[in-house]
Amino acid sequence: MDFEAQPHHLAFRAHHRHIVTCLLLDSERILTGSDEANVHLYDSQIGVLQRRFEGHESAVRAIQQQGDILVSGSTDRTCLRVFQGHTFTVRHLAILQPVKIGTASDGSFILTPKQPLVISGS
Repeated sequence: MDFEAQPHHLAFRAHHRHIVTCLLLDSERILTGSDEANVHLYDSQIGVLQRRFEGHESAVRAIQQQGDILVSGSTDRTCLRVFQGHTFTVRHLAILQPVKIGTASDGSFILTPKQPLVISGS
């Protein structure tokens, strides 16, 4: 983190007439979820819309991104439209990446979990 960098202000219209309900940002991108059921990806330096993700039927309330994995949760009780079983609005998301917990006798790493896990909650 560059503590000597000067803060700057960036204002741009996001989701046109819709309400932004969740936000995730870093030095390169801004991800926004809205009540129009979409997730938008913007360039964080100039505020230009780079991509629009669709698929939910109602407001997006949670977004999480790690590497090339993007997860969104919605009031339609879905998370990426893959997982079923939510009984209320999906409001919280996390992506759990594998971590090394040991070394096997053949020299390979022992990882847990074996692949990234998406954790969601209402």
